[in-house]
Amino acid sequence: MANLDATQRRMDLILVLLNASRPITREAIRKKIPLYNQDNDVAFQRMFERDKDDLREMNIPLETAPVNMGFDDEQGYFINTKQWLLPEMNLTTQQRMLITLAASVWQDQSMQAQARAALHNVGGSIQDGVAVNAYVAGQQTNLLDLLDAITNARRVSFSYEGLNSDSAQTRTVDPWRIFLTAGSWYLAGFDLDREDMRTFRLNRIVGAVTDTGEHRDNPAPDELDTRAIVESWKESAVESRQAVLRVAPGKCSNLRLRATHIVPYDDVEELTVTYGFERDLASEISSVCQFVTVVSPDSLRTAVSSLVSKAMRVSE
Repeated sequence: MANLDATQRRMDLILVLLNASRPITREAIRKKIPLYNQDNDVAFQRMFERDKDDLREMNIPLETAPVNMGFDDEQGYFINTKQWLLPEMNLTTQQRMLITLAASVWQDQSMQAQARAALHNVGGSIQDGVAVNAYVAGQQTNLLDLLDAITNARRVSFSYEGLNSDSAQTRTVDPWRIFLTAGSWYLAGFDLDREDMRTFRLNRIVGAVTDTGEHRDNPAPDELDTRAIVESWKESAVESRQAVLRVAPGKCSNLRLRATHIVPYDDVEELTVTYGFERDLASEISSVCQFVTVVSPDSLRTAVSSLVSKAMRVSE
């Protein structure tokens, strides 16, 4: 677990530095990264110095500069993106596919442990030897099939559980693009049943993706912008519901960033999180479920349990 914490700290440190608009002080960094010891100054200094050395050993250009350009008494840290980030590249569809698949591999490695912890946290159980990562393998197969369909301009069909539907419905789609956001894979394409562009979250696809045997008749528009799509979701999702979660200290930074209140509770911390789409929050919780327990609402706890149960059914 210590190695995992160190890896997570380094990743968080990179993200904080990349997203800072100017050099950021070490105390500001400490407040933004929960895994840094918030109570012990000596422990924080030791971890921070070690993480700085590790980043520099990875050839990440971590540099210092005055926080205020008019004064040089307070130094801050930043990553020199001109030296580190790659220049713009023109990649073929096949090359993009390989990079996309490589980026997805690490997610699957911890799913079995996460699913076991999730089932325990929602009051269920799992028999030893059950391979719950079979559900993730199914999603990976769908990802491969969709990427292949995009590359070869093929039409596909699949059963899909939408946010507002009680059961899966068959959708026929001319696929355009696969993209990753907030830890989840999405497909953008032309929905022939709705006669319009739609996006589909891959973990809501039930079963396999099927090639219909037809070529794609509706090509992707030149101005397709997946970032704009994600922003439109944020605007349309009215976060009017509240969830109460209990998390291990220093864990679940993704949920902490969304929390409106954080209070101590026994040996854990209790978070109040506002949300709009319950199924999306359930999926986000499952990504860190070994450190979180859903207190309320009951429907959210049931949604998390349903994700794990579905994984178990596929693995049987």
